[in-house]
Amino acid sequence: MPDTNTSSADSADLQVGCSPVCDAVRKPLRRKRKARSWHRFLGMFSAIPLIWVLLTGVVLNHSEDFDLDAIELKSPIILSAYGMTPTGRPMAVHVHGRVISSWDRIVFFDQMHLDVEGELITALPLDGGVAVVSDQVILRLDLEGEVIEKFDELSLPGIPLLEAGVVDGQMAVRTAEGWFVADPDWLEFSQTNESIKAVTLLELKDEALKDTLATQWAGGGISLSRFVLDLHAGNFLGNFATYFYDFVVLCTLWLIGTGLVLHYRTSRRSRADN
Repeated sequence: MPDTNTSSADSADLQVGCSPVCDAVRKPLRRKRKARSWHRFLGMFSAIPLIWVLLTGVVLNHSEDFDLDAIELKSPIILSAYGMTPTGRPMAVHVHGRVISSWDRIVFFDQMHLDVEGELITALPLDGGVAVVSDQVILRLDLEGEVIEKFDELSLPGIPLLEAGVVDGQMAVRTAEGWFVADPDWLEFSQTNESIKAVTLLELKDEALKDTLATQWAGGGISLSRFVLDLHAGNFLGNFATYFYDFVVLCTLWLIGTGLVLHYRTSRRSRADN
């Protein structure tokens, strides 16, 4: 008859005695599961920056095939990211159906950039033309925006010019000394005490023209190849770009390392089972 105590002890030994074997199996399994968890977590966390770098790299490798240099991006959002948008509000005056405007010290005749010294004050209607008046010069233009004549400090009654208007069909300008009216040939300016209403600039309301002027102010758009290159290099991230790419490299190394560990342990366990 078997000894009851001996059977109970053997049973207890069987339950407890398997712990060294179980520990030998469970510990690597526990470490393996932990490595898998980190591998999956880091894979999901680093997927976006890795995809970003890889896809932009592929596009750059084929920039000539896609002719990216010929494609210009003129979106205000993109131009703003490059600091290529004017500040403040565009101010304008309508003369003979033309729009003379100024935005961040750049003067436009309709959509064409106009080289004007100083700050635009106003524009006045002339017989068959336009007078563009800044605080430093006056430009006499035809209706196509071509410069006919330029009047600077030597020709003006004084600078800076403060205001300008029209009286009896003649141009008048105001300096610190008062109002002066030009003769029909613009050879002389005579001081006057007449009350003259100045023509002033008003805020430009035409949204379509504002978008066009913003692009003209920037000198055009940004080529798509340049934009993709900056995305790839992380230039939009500023000084953080260095740390961003350090992070991408560390994530890649970690994924490779944990992948090798998992592969090694799986291979070792397969050999042990065989």
